[in-house]
Amino acid sequence: MNYRIVVDTNVIVSAVLNPEGKPAAVLDTVIEGGCLLILSEAILEEVQRVFSYGKIKKVCLRNDISQPEINAFIETLSDISLLVPGELELDIIKADPADNIFLTCAVEGKADFLITGDHHLSELGTYQTIQILSPTDFLRYL
Repeated sequence: MNYRIVVDTNVIVSAVLNPEGKPAAVLDTVIEGGCLLILSEAILEEVQRVFSYGKIKKVCLRNDISQPEINAFIETLSDISLLVPGELELDIIKADPADNIFLTCAVEGKADFLITGDHHLSELGTYQTIQILSPTDFLRYL
């Protein structure tokens, strides 16, 4: 089955920083056509912002990951994804309201799963019919 998934920023960043890890395996499934990735402009903007953080830049430098490689990876994900408008306004995650962009994206894109390493999101377990799983649990599910 071709699941519709949303991944949060930490999954994307972790996939770039560690191509052998579980987050990378989730995104490999997307790239291979096993799942449809759903994104929004807000998520893409947040990913770019996180990659500009000093500590993330240091890890990229240490791992010999260039900005053009990061940009190419994000562009690949964007090109093969369903881009939703991000117009819905949800206020579900009170402790970290910025996390609501992932729920918004998942609802607008009719996602089956939201894949996250963020405890604010994972504590929900499900939202509407969307299962919220860690990368490890999602890979087990597949």
